Amino acid sequence: MIEGEETNTNCMWWHRKLAAYFDYCDNFDRKVEEYGFHLLKLKDSKRMEEFLGDWRTFDRLYDRDFSPKLLHYWREVRCNENLLEMFMNGEDKVVRSSYIYLGKGGR
Repeated sequence: MIEGEETNTNCMWWHRKLAAYFDYCDNFDRKVEEYGFHLLKLKDSKRMEEFLGDWRTFDRLYDRDFSPKLLHYWREVRCNENLLEMFMNGEDKVVRSSYIYLGKGGR
């Protein structure tokens, strides 16, 4: 095995391991910091769509002036129809996200 390939294989192993951990992480702020990065490295667009389709993710990453991380993730997923449909049909998620945001469900 070539040295670069071995390093890449090791890196991908860690990205898979960490993505699996953050997939079930209870600390959502921590998940928002790390999960998307590992999904990008793995080119896991399915889980990235699910992650971006969660209104809590949008709530944490959205910044009124500029949201470079959120924009980067959306571009990588290429804002496909599935993700847009998730947002358009996710009114119940908006309500739950607002409930959490207002401090009623913990943040």
